[in-house]
Amino acid sequence: METEHTYRVEVFVESCPSWLNRYDPISKLGKYGVYYTVTGSYKLCAEVRRACEARRVRCRMFDMCWERSDDYRQKFLNQFPPTKTEFRCAYCGKYLTRKTLVVDHLVPVNQVKKSQKARKLLLRDGITNVNDLRNLVASCETCNKIKSDQLGSWYTRGKLGRDEFMQGIYTVFSVAVFVGAVIGAVALLAYLF
Repeated sequence: METEHTYRVEVFVESCPSWLNRYDPISKLGKYGVYYTVTGSYKLCAEVRRACEARRVRCRMFDMCWERSDDYRQKFLNQFPPTKTEFRCAYCGKYLTRKTLVVDHLVPVNQVKKSQKARKLLLRDGITNVNDLRNLVASCETCNKIKSDQLGSWYTRGKLGRDEFMQGIYTVFSVAVFVGAVIGAVALLAYLF
């Protein structure tokens, strides 16, 4: 017998309406204020979603496999031996330590919750849980904040940047650009003087 997935509905209202109380909602503080969650079977969550839609209340329903776990950072670090102390940001190539790295979801959790396209991107790679190690990359704090919940070029940079070979190419390219800039500056100075 196959086990049933657990689902969650996030209901975006300023205060909990009385009709929602019968589903035992939990209040959460998010980026844009308080919202309420109901977690349970597909049937229960679909009922809450229909009640929201009937009342024109904004909500979103998703499978809990697309929710951020509490231990994803530790799982990411556990895949490496404890002696590995140096990492590189998958986006910019900056060197990081275990203490300074931020474990980032390559396909952002928020995108996966709200976008079928983001879920298909993961499923195409055989990823059925947003916290799968194949969806986690090392990131510096700056890139993590700038990336936020974007995909686009960040996804491509992250995919390429977690590969050691591509990190080497990035380093060579960076050095070549620097050397080219220095040679250009020297040539310009020689021309001017």
